[in-house]
Order: sequence, then structure tokens, then C-alpha cells
Amino acid sequence: MHTFFKYLVTAILTFEAKLALGRYRPIIIGVTGSVGKTTTKDAIYTALKQKVHVRKSEKSYNSNIGVVLTVLGLRNAWNNPWLWLRNIFDGAMHAIFSTEYPKVLVLELGVDRPGDMKTLTQFIKPDIVVLTRLPDMPSHVEFFDSPQEVTEEKLVLVQALKKSGVFIYNQDDERIREYTEEVRQPSFGYSRYSQSHFQVLADRVLYDGSFPSGIEFTVKHLADEVTVRLSGVLGVQHAYNVAAALAVAEQFDVSLSDAATAFSDFKPVPGRMRLITGRKNTLLIDDSYNSSPVAAERALTTLEEI
Repeated sequence: MHTFFKYLVTAILTFEAKLALGRYRPIIIGVTGSVGKTTTKDAIYTALKQKVHVRKSEKSYNSNIGVVLTVLGLRNAWNNPWLWLRNIFDGAMHAIFSTEYPKVLVLELGVDRPGDMKTLTQFIKPDIVVLTRLPDMPSHVEFFDSPQEVTEEKLVLVQALKKSGVFIYNQDDERIREYTEEVRQPSFGYSRYSQSHFQVLADRVLYDGSFPSGIEFTVKHLADEVTVRLSGVLGVQHAYNVAAALAVAEQFDVSLSDAATAFSDFKPVPGRMRLITGRKNTLLIDDSYNSSPVAAERALTTLEEI
């Protein structure tokens, strides 16, 4: 009974989401990869929110039902059947009668099993795809025969990109760089260690006394440069996330300086290299959220750099 109810609710909400997308035709930004999806999604939202009416996926809700809830502007009802029934009613209202539907949706799209991305792209046709990183050993590989199958599953989103769409990618990732040759749409890279359209330079750790307090880095795009400071976090991975967001903002004619200014109070979600004041004059670096092998390696590299 529980399985049938879940299937029925998902089917109804998916139909309502398709109805909403067909009626309001928002610009869809799809974010995928094996590392950094959530923070990149949040960074894109931050770069756009002052200039564009935009909605983003909540937390790390990147499954089929999570994407549907974002499209409809609904909250996760978890195990409460009455709230799910309320979501069905509210979803219909939002799909048919909304007068303030967002111009832009920033959707995080993940995969747990083969076919997940194909299911999502049956109704999600992105205008912009951001591909973060495809390491040799991704997370969520347990239901796939090999890491390569995870990579191929995530690339389905790029293949679903509209003909007029834009592909934004991590140019430091060798797997992604090789794949860009197959992408016919306009492509823009961001990077730290190679030359790209949006290149991170001079990243460094900021200190408050003897304790690290954040990071600072420069993003260069053509002849423009802008300095970004992030407080309360560590790690060059956050510079990658911001560079990706600035690349997306440029597609909406948001200037480099305006997009960078939006990050003055940016706080990545907990568990992503967040700094926490501990007891007895100590400092904790919290990178505990669902860390993949490559993210754990990056965290240790950051620790070494302090």
C-alpha cells in the first residue's frame, strides 16, 4: 500500500510539474556532477537572485520527487500522507493559477540508479547545464556496474540540453574536457589550474588572528577581474562553485562585479568545509556531508595548506 501511494503521488505531482513547465516556460538551469552540485546550485541562485526572479532546489533534493517539488514550489512532506495530499492540491493550484511563477529555475539533478537521469529529462529540458566534476570514483556508485556508468548517466542531462542552450563546465576536469568536443551548443569553461573563460586566480586562506576565517580569490573573465571573499568556509572547491555561478550570471547579463558582490554574505550549507568555533579556543572544519573520495582528498589538502 505504501509503495502504491508513493507511486500515485509521484505520478500526479509529476503531471502537475509538466503542466507548470508547459504553461510558464521558465528558463531551466540544470546542475549535475559527482562533486559540488548543491553548493554550485546555491551559488548560482546567489549570483542571480538580485537581478532575476529565480527559484532553486532546496537542500540536496535532486531526485525525481525533489525536482518535481521544486518546479511546483512545494515542501517535502516526508512520511505524512495528509501533507502529500495537500501537496497534490497545492501543486494543481500552482500549476494552473500562479501569477508569480519564477522566470528561472535552478535545479540540482542527481542519480542513484541507472535510468534516473533519463526519467528526469523526459520533462526537464534545460536551457543551461552546469557540469561540476566527474572523478574516477564518484559517490552513489553502488547501483551501477562501474564508475563509468555513473558518468554516462549524468551526461544524459547534457544530451537533453536545448539546441539554443549553453553548456558550462569544469575545465580542469579531464573527463569533462574530453566530452566537450561532442557538445554542439556554446560552451564556457571555468577553472583554477588551466586557462578558461572564467578562471580562478590567487586563492588564499584568510585569517583572524591565528585561526583561518575564510578564503579570498580572484575570478578573471576576458579583460575583467573581480575579487571574491567568502567567510566561514575553506577550500578551493568553493572558488570553483563561485566561478561556475559567475559564468551562469553572465548569460543573464549580470556583470561580473554585481554577481561577485552578491557573495558578500554567502554561506554554503552545513557540512561543506564550514568553520565552526569549538570549545577551549579550538576551531572545527566541518566537511561531514556525504563526502565522496575526491571531496575527502580535497579536504585533507586544504587542511595541509592552513
